[in-house]
Amino acid sequence: MGYTLSWTDRQFDDLNGGKRFPYKYDRRHDISVAFMQRLHRRNIRKKTELSAAWVFSSGHCITLPVAIVDIGHPFLHGFDPNDTRQYIEYGDRNGYRFASYHRLDLSIAFVKEKKWGERRWIWGVYNAYNRKNPYFMDVEETKSGEYRFMQYSLFPIIPSVSYQFKF
Repeated sequence: MGYTLSWTDRQFDDLNGGKRFPYKYDRRHDISVAFMQRLHRRNIRKKTELSAAWVFSSGHCITLPVAIVDIGHPFLHGFDPNDTRQYIEYGDRNGYRFASYHRLDLSIAFVKEKKWGERRWIWGVYNAYNRKNPYFMDVEETKSGEYRFMQYSLFPIIPSVSYQFKF
């Protein structure tokens, strides 16, 4: 089991009005818990190993837009319905955080000792409860002309099978 509490800030005169802001790698809380259990069968040459690992970390910081303003103006630029120039106003530097990241990985290994080595079949699952952990955020325009934030995720539940042989 492990826990880390940490933070990292940056401050520049020309960014964020000179105010301190969290750096993109700022993760306040980071927790890892691992469990492994060996089960011996009657035959000492056959073993089963169960393992689980759970990880959690605070969401990382991002800078999001807070307003989008159309700057195409009929009096200044002439009337053009295709004039789509816009100005995007952003909030504080890294002033928002993604949702927390967490997942559970599980595996079971069937081990058999041979005269000339050891073979191991491992069945596992990454992100066992299929958590949609945030990877990046995008702003999309809806059909009604409104804007909304869309969170994209990677790596849903992923099963795995592997075979190992040690000699």
